[in-house]
Amino acid sequence: MSEVKLLKQNTAIINVFSEDEVSRMLKTFKGNRFLEIRDKAILCTLIDTGVRCAELLNLKIADVKDNYIKIKNPKNRKDRMASFSPYTKKAIIKYLRCRESFFINKDLKEDYLFLSYRANELTVEAIERIVKTAGVSEQIRCSPHS
Repeated sequence: MSEVKLLKQNTAIINVFSEDEVSRMLKTFKGNRFLEIRDKAILCTLIDTGVRCAELLNLKIADVKDNYIKIKNPKNRKDRMASFSPYTKKAIIKYLRCRESFFINKDLKEDYLFLSYRANELTVEAIERIVKTAGVSEQIRCSPHS
């Protein structure tokens, strides 16, 4: 049998955000209302850790450690940890404090990290909308997979 040569596959070029683009997108959520604080924490977590949308949505409060998150049951079925910066840590802490006071009179059935305005689990569409809002307001083409 003759030697079989593998075809060269084109590798996709992944465009990453510049520091300026990240900074501009994060400024989109500069308010002190629950949704703005939550959305900033979500964007920080996505950018800093590189988690997939489904992984972000499945995060529980107990999965957040001092400077990393524990990602359980990811796409490749191997649990892993993803570290985050002090900036993201601050955003998550601020969100958790806001979340606690925002839902003070509600009986939360789930311990998901990120919740909707009505204390429900977030959807992929909600994450896509958050990322798109940040990009559109700063004229940056992006998606949660960027």
